[in-house]
Amino acid sequence: MNQPSPVPRSRSWVRTILVRLYTLSIMLIVVWTSYTAVAYLFGSVFTPTVVPPELLTWAGELNTDTLRANDGTTRRVQPPRAPVGHYHGVDRWFQPDRHNNCTTVGCHEPLPHTKRKEVRAFANLHATFLDCRTCHDANISGPVGVHWISTVTGREQETPALLRLMNELETAGDTIQNAPAEIHPTILEQLRAVIVGIGGDSALENLLVRIDTSQPGSPVWRQAVARLETELPNYTRGDYSAKIALRAPPEDLNEPTRRYLAAAPDSPEREKLNQSIHKSVISRPDACLTCHGDDPPRLDLAALGYPPSQVAALLSAPTVRLIQRTIEGEPFYLPRILEPDDAR
Repeated sequence: MNQPSPVPRSRSWVRTILVRLYTLSIMLIVVWTSYTAVAYLFGSVFTPTVVPPELLTWAGELNTDTLRANDGTTRRVQPPRAPVGHYHGVDRWFQPDRHNNCTTVGCHEPLPHTKRKEVRAFANLHATFLDCRTCHDANISGPVGVHWISTVTGREQETPALLRLMNELETAGDTIQNAPAEIHPTILEQLRAVIVGIGGDSALENLLVRIDTSQPGSPVWRQAVARLETELPNYTRGDYSAKIALRAPPEDLNEPTRRYLAAAPDSPEREKLNQSIHKSVISRPDACLTCHGDDPPRLDLAALGYPPSQVAALLSAPTVRLIQRTIEGEPFYLPRILEPDDAR
């Protein structure tokens, strides 16, 4: 019988070295993986995580000089993409009003409502699109005549482009569906005006490009228009470059305000001027339901250009009634719909 030929010693050593190197690499991988897993577990349990500064800091400026900006620019911050910024940041800033004497002279802050933490956020929200006298004038009651005034020029203007476009999209559904080419130029014109009034916005600019470069009535066009209709209500918190103001001409308070600021603090003259300036001012107006619940409401929202859906929402907002009860000192109760029936 033939015997197998012996393997050369050199090849045997090579095979042994390769096997051992392979075994060593497997052991190193297992050890490194185990170490990494244990280190990660230990670190996540016993070592506090350091949140990156860019997730916590906000680039906006809250100092008074910035809020009283008189350089013709708008102050806004693009929405942060980080989770912390999403839930705790301010997604857009409001536009400065360079013709609001209450704030520009230095007497009141641009966000003037600070005393009551329960309602100050809601009150300051209204300060972005309502002139102070609209709520704080003691001479008004019931429905009042109002109009839009430009925060850039201080003069009366037409309904802001944002509301005109929202109205167009809401009331022209049949045209958008059956004759998109007819409404296409109007959408582009008004959307461009919206972007100019806002001071630039990447989301709306992207939609403008998509609508402008697609065939009216095509799937891309319809998708972009539908997205635009969904996005626009997010900008109704004051991105108008305008405010709602009383039609009655305001009293010129520049001269008494100048003398008030020039008078010595705590002097009788300053106190007298302060009373004269605020003689027709309601310090704490009870105005929530007068605009959002009364029939007729204080403001004619439809005449101001708000689309029908917005008018209906503003006149029946349940949050307003909740805030009104909070203002009146009633306790705030969380809904109990998630509690079991036996706990109610």
